[in-house]
Amino acid sequence: MDPTLAPKVTPEGISEDRDTPSIVVAFINCVGQTKLPISKQLEIQSFVCSNKVDILHMQECKIDEDSFAQCGYLTSNFNLYSNNKPDESHYGTASLVRSDIEVSNIHTDNDGRVLVFDAAGSTWSNLYLPSGSDGNARAKREQYFSDIIPQLMVRRLAQGAAGGDFNSIIALNDSTRNPQTKVSPSCRNLVKAFSWSDSFRTLYPRAPTYSRHSDHPHHGSSASRIDRSYHWGNIEVREAEYTSISFSDHFCLVIQYGLPHNLSRHLAPKNRPAFKISPLVVNDETFKARLELSMIEWQTVKDNGAEVLLWWEYLVKNGIKQLALARSKELKKQKMGRLNILKLRQVNLTSKVNNMQVDLLAELKLVNLLISEWYHNESAAIHLLSRTNDLN
Repeated sequence: MDPTLAPKVTPEGISEDRDTPSIVVAFINCVGQTKLPISKQLEIQSFVCSNKVDILHMQECKIDEDSFAQCGYLTSNFNLYSNNKPDESHYGTASLVRSDIEVSNIHTDNDGRVLVFDAAGSTWSNLYLPSGSDGNARAKREQYFSDIIPQLMVRRLAQGAAGGDFNSIIALNDSTRNPQTKVSPSCRNLVKAFSWSDSFRTLYPRAPTYSRHSDHPHHGSSASRIDRSYHWGNIEVREAEYTSISFSDHFCLVIQYGLPHNLSRHLAPKNRPAFKISPLVVNDETFKARLELSMIEWQTVKDNGAEVLLWWEYLVKNGIKQLALARSKELKKQKMGRLNILKLRQVNLTSKVNNMQVDLLAELKLVNLLISEWYHNESAAIHLLSRTNDLN
């Protein structure tokens, strides 16, 4: 690796003292054009789990009462805050925050583009600026940077971070083609006036990394880093990475921030849910065969004079549970094998594209398509199961 691209050790960057608490914040552009089906929700859940995300900011989305209802991990461990667009289109903003982190002082704009709240002793902002290069889009974007965002953040805490899809840049090295036309003067002024620091550039000041790549048939390939996060105050950036998610044409940004104080988490105790055998296991021929063989052995124990209630409670019920758990793990391993291989390939290609091997962009899109198809098939199975439960 080029030494000039290595992380800098600065007061704003990596600290030698890693004993202070940290929080992982991520950003995803959900591509409102394709809405937010269950397949996307399942992949978002997987993304949150694999990256150990505490706060997830989403742009280009519409949240309703059914959003993430089929995602057990998210519904059990996260609270969802949204700012939908008034026209009910899928171009609003939403944030998932771990349920053991208290959220307060929520502020939003009137067009679904800004969501600001306090959590973990810091202020966090989810931003989705208007896109487009025409005069109206530029004027609206500049108005947000110069007027709306400053007003919503006037009572921000001493430390925090603001990020999302800026649909513009302030540094010429954040675009590979015609960067001057993508610069937002008002955004540059906002960053300077509020003493914000680019979180990714704090660690990688010269890395040619971008969050959105495109390939035009006439103008050729281009890339820009329009998805960013800025931090201020006494917090540090420990890790920052752009990674891929199959359904989006933007790379996701994942950042680990070190906090200057202890992070107070409040988690209510929960009862362990009742054990249920999945219908996939119940209908599995291997499970049925194993159960039949086991029942022969268990019946022998009963015939030898075992007390019926004890025999049923401690031998049969527990034995069926152990058989079901073992087969469930085997089926999950089989099902996840192909997905894990695809994700490994996705990570490898994303790294190479980030290093400007743009000839691999088409292959990355193909891998993303295969991953999306996997989650689509998984969502279809969940939808069928939910309909079965409704009938019962």
